[in-house]
Amino acid sequence: LLKERDYYLIHPPSKDEWDKFIVFLHKIIFPIFVDSTICHDSVYIDNFDTYFNAFYAVNWKYGDAVKTIMHVSDFIIINDIDLALVPNIITTYQKNAIVGMYIHSPLPASDVIKLFPRYQDIIRSILLCDVIGFHSFSAARNFMTIMKRYFGVFPKISKKGLFYIPLLGRTIIIHIKQAQIDVNYMTR
Repeated sequence: LLKERDYYLIHPPSKDEWDKFIVFLHKIIFPIFVDSTICHDSVYIDNFDTYFNAFYAVNWKYGDAVKTIMHVSDFIIINDIDLALVPNIITTYQKNAIVGMYIHSPLPASDVIKLFPRYQDIIRSILLCDVIGFHSFSAARNFMTIMKRYFGVFPKISKKGLFYIPLLGRTIIIHIKQAQIDVNYMTR
């Protein structure tokens, strides 16, 4: 039934890796990406590589599943930072894959993100997308500042008013869309 509708269930590599993936998200990456306090618990910091490897393993599992079922003309959309390494995995398999990512988590200022070990791995993977979406201008601005400061890439504005990043002969569109609630659907 799911395959008829192009839905596929993807199981995590193992329960242990899944648990470490969740710890990585909630104890390491989310505190940094939400621009709140940095994780000071030495248990997580001392074992960063273990948790990052679980993050990588889960991302690999999802990316591997996508690359086996995708077609050349498919537009792959990835939601949020949880699967930030998937664009790298997909484009390794299909160089011209069309990938978009919508980052629901706020992105921190460039000075905060550089405190995050391996942030360049995540940002480089995100830069393989054709479209990168954000909920707020401040998150998009932080991303564009990261591009300027750490990667030497300067965002531009098109004649139609769209933000984009020219990178290695590609054009990466920056999409900013506030989350909206249609008041007609609200009940009192």
